[in-house]
Amino acid sequence: MNPAEQIIRLESIPFHMGVRKKPSNNPFPDCLPFCIGLRKDINLLVQIPTEEVETCLDKVYLSGSVIGTPMNPRGLGRLYAEDFYEFVKDSLKEIDFKDLKMLEIGCGTGYLLSKFKKDGALVLGIEPGAELNKEAKQHNIQVVQDYFPSQKIKGKKFNIIVQYCVLEHIKDSDSFLQTQKDYLDVGGKIIISVPDCAKNIENADISMFTHEHYNYFNNSSLTRLLETNGFTVDKITKSNYGGCIYVIASLNDSTNRHNLKTLDFDALKFKNKLHDNIRRLSNLLESAEKEMKSIAVFPAIRIINYIHIIKPAKMPRFFDDDSRLHGLFYPPIPVVVESREDLCKKPVDIILVFTDSFGKKLKKELQEKLKDAKIILLEELM
Repeated sequence: MNPAEQIIRLESIPFHMGVRKKPSNNPFPDCLPFCIGLRKDINLLVQIPTEEVETCLDKVYLSGSVIGTPMNPRGLGRLYAEDFYEFVKDSLKEIDFKDLKMLEIGCGTGYLLSKFKKDGALVLGIEPGAELNKEAKQHNIQVVQDYFPSQKIKGKKFNIIVQYCVLEHIKDSDSFLQTQKDYLDVGGKIIISVPDCAKNIENADISMFTHEHYNYFNNSSLTRLLETNGFTVDKITKSNYGGCIYVIASLNDSTNRHNLKTLDFDALKFKNKLHDNIRRLSNLLESAEKEMKSIAVFPAIRIINYIHIIKPAKMPRFFDDDSRLHGLFYPPIPVVVESREDLCKKPVDIILVFTDSFGKKLKKELQEKLKDAKIILLEELM
């Protein structure tokens, strides 16, 4: 594992392990320190974790706690799954999936694999979370309950290894990728999806930081990581739905390398901009309080780091379109997550749209319903 140089250390941010019925993670901690570093060899922004963080994450993953939106046949999970599935099928249209051996690392509910199974693929999932494995059985997917790599699949070979929103969770990403080479058949490929942090990095936006993510990728750093570990990037693109990078890479030592320009990361500029963003939001919240104006945040998850650091005297209201979150909390913030319908019934003066992926679309939809509200996009604030 290549070492990272520390850039900045935040005293603490919320330890996010999903929404809760109360604003507490009990028995897990509500907040933990967060250290930001840089892998200079590939210009990759990373988290430099503590032993406490790693221990907590292991326990959370083994408990099967769902962080984020899992792929499933319903709601937002289905939309994420459909988009990634269509990317794979369109990109590999020359490949017959019948009897194709496919492994998914971190298969969650098994829903994505169930789609490839219908195409005739011979699928296998690996997932540490016991609760998620129960859902996978409903999709009739064979799942190995373990972390990758696992002795339970040692010696098996696959044509394709899929990993959707997994690589960002891996502390030693080099070893993780190197090990996958042992499980790939001749001509094998890995297919990856990771959150696209390009804008967040450019804007020094701390909403991207969460203890569960060790790596914060853009196209350049992801390509460099793969090539450093003996893969050739066949295709890299943005997702059509959500804010992800999709990439297909072949096991091919060093040919067809991308001649990417080396970009120097200005750590001081990043640090100054980060603190400036906190100050801007703090001033906005303080000004709204003085003017007795109400504020809503949509979606809520993106602002909890800022709220924890700023600790405003008056909390904004939290909103999200994911019905699984409604009536619950993001510890330790004592603000319940409401629905869009709740916002329309009880409007506010200012709406902060904290998403790059759906920001403009969401702003347009909200303006049609809430004509008197001032709507501020994340990019406008930063």
